[in-house]
Amino acid sequence: MLDVGGGRRRGGFQAPSGARWIVADTSPAGRPLVRADVQALPFRDAAFDAIKVTEVLEHVPDPAAALRECRRVLRPGGHLVATAPFLERVHGDPDDYVRYTGLMWQRLLAESGLTPDSVTPQGGYFTHLAGMLRFLVQRAPAGLRHAGYALFPLLDLLARIDRTPRARRSELASFVGGYFIIATR
Repeated sequence: MLDVGGGRRRGGFQAPSGARWIVADTSPAGRPLVRADVQALPFRDAAFDAIKVTEVLEHVPDPAAALRECRRVLRPGGHLVATAPFLERVHGDPDDYVRYTGLMWQRLLAESGLTPDSVTPQGGYFTHLAGMLRFLVQRAPAGLRHAGYALFPLLDLLARIDRTPRARRSELASFVGGYFIIATR
């Protein structure tokens, strides 16, 4: 398994026991096993059964080249699992380049020689609204910020509205926070 950009260890993800997990990242900060750019991976063709690329492709000047490289190092039948933001503030890491719709991700995957199994919208209107309110609280002056933390459980409830059947059938469903992408070589 190749984990591209996994050196920063976002979230509580743990590699399955017994899995051979290779972390590649451009930054030495997270102590990756391999320093590498997803646009030019230093691995032989068909070296991996699966590749995880989460919240990385928006930081790449040429996501199509990155996807072609992922395809190259995936074995036939191997899977790519990726996430990418859509409604998200611009943030450097060190740079931030793109936001694509689900249709564009399907196109880029196909043009890269990968078969898109699913490009699933994540988040939505209320999730994004809750995230923006959290952002405001976290940047408020200390006293106000600490009082604002009491709102976080309510913001979690607000985000749950996106999961209701009514919200999924409404125009609010056109607000997409990002995409969860699975593709096969």
